[in-house]
Amino acid sequence: MKPERNHYMLPDSKFRIYWNYLMLFCILYFAIKSPVLFAFRQVTGNGLLFVDAYVTLIFLADILMMFRTAFYKEGELIVQPESIRLRYLKSWFLIDFLATLPLDMAALASGYPDFAISLSLLRLLRVLRVYRLFSKISVILSYSSHVRAMLFSFWVIVSVNLCACGWIIINPNDGSTDAVTFYNKAVYWVVTTLTTVGYGDIYPTTNIGRIYTMIVMMIGVGMYGFIIGNISTILVSTSVPKAANREKLAHLASYMKQYSIPHELQESIFNYYNFGLQQNVSDNFSKILSELPQELSNEMREYVNIHLITQVPLFRNASQESLKDIVKCFRSEIFSPSETIVKSGEEGNEMYFLVYGLVEVISPEGKVINKLRTGSFFGELALLRKIKRIATIKALTYCQVYRLNNEDLEKIMKKHPPLKRQLEHIAKKRYTQKSE
Repeated sequence: MKPERNHYMLPDSKFRIYWNYLMLFCILYFAIKSPVLFAFRQVTGNGLLFVDAYVTLIFLADILMMFRTAFYKEGELIVQPESIRLRYLKSWFLIDFLATLPLDMAALASGYPDFAISLSLLRLLRVLRVYRLFSKISVILSYSSHVRAMLFSFWVIVSVNLCACGWIIINPNDGSTDAVTFYNKAVYWVVTTLTTVGYGDIYPTTNIGRIYTMIVMMIGVGMYGFIIGNISTILVSTSVPKAANREKLAHLASYMKQYSIPHELQESIFNYYNFGLQQNVSDNFSKILSELPQELSNEMREYVNIHLITQVPLFRNASQESLKDIVKCFRSEIFSPSETIVKSGEEGNEMYFLVYGLVEVISPEGKVINKLRTGSFFGELALLRKIKRIATIKALTYCQVYRLNNEDLEKIMKKHPPLKRQLEHIAKKRYTQKSE
């Protein structure tokens, strides 16, 4: 049964995405203002106090919304209020709370302007949340160039502003120049120092100033190395299939926008493609194996699948030969969210190994009694005890499973009698436990 939507907010809903944009600009406001006022040792003017109060209210609203924003855990959407609150309290709540409290405004109102200037730096804690704001939103944005450009611009502005404020602290204004012009000169110095080695019209005259200049120069060199290195990596290592998938997603996004496809349907479609992209490692592995001689390729696949089934108690003590025969009989299947994999009351002719995804176990009465994650297995009792399914298994996320049918297992057990005795013993024990 689906939880009521009004009890929680989807983390990648359209409203939440636009709210994240608003939060980005609010964080940028304090990321520029607080260091500048600290560098000039000035308090917030009356004109900006109104803006501060407005942005503080937005931060407070964001905290309240975080207590109602659902989150994904291993592909499952967690909507329980207790889980949402506990997760937020254990993660970002303290940082968000300290960055939201208007301690600087309170200190200023109490007549402590110097203390207010220092407390304003607490607002910079919100900068830590910028990456998180955009790391969990809809898949469609993860392929959006304007989002990447905006985040890159954000970090450039914040970095240049911090370096400029550091220069102002080391070389304070002597009063001969107004604050705006002095700040403009500091930014000009930072840009020329980061991008080149400076033009020499503004230069340090103290030892600490020279040390700071060298640090900024090294930061500039590091930025060049980082940018060029990433571009080189992209050009060299980006696979053609992955690039094709990204292009496909871009065309798909444009197509759905043109025809005003409902957001929920868009989300389902992109979630499926995201599942496909997460399987790229497996796809690349398969392509590598296909280049090997057939015998080596088959042997490699066997050992990979053997690693999976040795995690299952049923086969943990089985011989290597019997395990090899089992994995040769595996059949791979993909199930989409809400799709029923096995149904209670049906004849059990297969058992399943969950390679990837999350499923829920539902009793015949319709009650969810358990959830199984990657590496789990199910359907073994009906298969080994020749009884009907005692529970329904439904996919919660996109799932990849390996299916082992009854005919193949019978052949393997005839070939390996010790395996047959072991499986029958374990199945009888598990059936007795479940009956009790």
